[in-house]
Amino acid sequence: MKELNYVNAPKVAERRGIHVKKSTSTDSENYLSLLKVILTTDKATNNTMGTMLGKALPRILRFNGYHTSIEPAEHMLVLPHKDKPGMIAQLQHY
Repeated sequence: MKELNYVNAPKVAERRGIHVKKSTSTDSENYLSLLKVILTTDKATNNTMGTMLGKALPRILRFNGYHTSIEPAEHMLVLPHKDKPGMIAQLQHY
């Protein structure tokens, strides 16, 4: 496959059955540019927001309502857990 870019991304998404909706707003929460991705399946909805700090510093700013400042990586694992006394983490199978 060719490298994914701004021009061919909508067609690639369409071929893979992904619905893409593009919208713009002047309200960008203190950032000049802000990207919000909402992934909805029959089981859950996930929201992620990110921006570019400068020309080469991407940052994930929010994930499912949690404020963050995460540098994206090629491979990332994000697991939900409920904070309970005496428990470090609990994995759930979906």
